Amino acid sequence: MAGGHSNREIAEALNLHYETIKNHVSQIMGKLNAKNRTHAVMIMLRQKEVAMPEKNLTRNLTLLIKGIDKLIQDVERDVRQITDNVHEVKDNIGDIKHKLTHLEDEQEGDT
Repeated sequence: MAGGHSNREIAEALNLHYETIKNHVSQIMGKLNAKNRTHAVMIMLRQKEVAMPEKNLTRNLTLLIKGIDKLIQDVERDVRQITDNVHEVKDNIGDIKHKLTHLEDEQEGDT
């Protein structure tokens, strides 16, 4: 995975079935709580569980940077969604306050 290889490429290199590699990769990602393959590699590199292969270093770094960019985009999208939700909740609270004030005014007028 750290080499940026697909499950099929890994399966061919190790002479294993594609599904076997797919299952192992899924298990690795699950144990690491990784969102995707790039995230899994980043976690393993941080934990020094895997060394970045020198052979395709430029390609691997490019893939890693693209993966990091994707994670940043995902976080930015999530932040925008949360911000939108917060604004919506504030608007709803404002509407409720307005309705309560209107009801209080009506009740005062009835007395």
